[in-house]
Amino acid sequence: MPTGASGWLALVDYATSLGDLSEVGWLELKGALSFTGRTDRKRSVVVVSRAILGMANRIPDSAQKHLGGYGVVFVGIDNHSVVGTERVDGAVLQEEVEKYVGEGGPRWDHQFVEHSDGLVLALVVDPPQWGDRIYACRKGYSDKDTTLAVRDGEIFVRVPGKTRPATSYDLSQLERRLLSAPHTGAAVRVEYDSTFDRIATGDVRELVESVVDEEAEGLLAGLPSGPRHGLSSVQDSDPSLRRWRG
Repeated sequence: MPTGASGWLALVDYATSLGDLSEVGWLELKGALSFTGRTDRKRSVVVVSRAILGMANRIPDSAQKHLGGYGVVFVGIDNHSVVGTERVDGAVLQEEVEKYVGEGGPRWDHQFVEHSDGLVLALVVDPPQWGDRIYACRKGYSDKDTTLAVRDGEIFVRVPGKTRPATSYDLSQLERRLLSAPHTGAAVRVEYDSTFDRIATGDVRELVESVVDEEAEGLLAGLPSGPRHGLSSVQDSDPSLRRWRG
């Protein structure tokens, strides 16, 4: 990530030197947006919210290749030029964007870059992580004067050059991200209060197996006794499971 004013100015200059070609998976450019009037501010908030959601719905492996996984949206850059944008209060921006990304939505921040050609708003989205939820739009919007529209529950993804609605493949990838959280699933911790007189593999194995058996019996005791989704037939056919059924 850029550090200090000089770092951000260098990234702005990089974006303007390439223009639209700089729009890749981790960088998006937006032209001048107005945050003054109520109607203009709402439209601008939808534009940046859509971009934030797209950046947040990236796959960690590919995102980590650039800027440590962070995503950046520049507001106030149009192709090769800094066209500037209006200054907006940070608290107002956060409150308005939250309506579309949700209170528990993507983690993001913003800052202004004072460029010699105009003011640039930088939106910085945190790196996606394995186990992250799938971030969906939380509110609908439609602008009769433009084609800008978002639906409540719509999912956006960021691909090189644009942010777009998710395809079925995108959803499968995001589902994989969600289910790939580290340190998930059941865990059994074995503790032994006394000490071993000698280390014997068989004794340790027997101790661990007895603790696991006790834990399993306690968990299975709370399950319904009737068959459910074919579980009964599986247990009947497996002698190792029948001894847990009591």
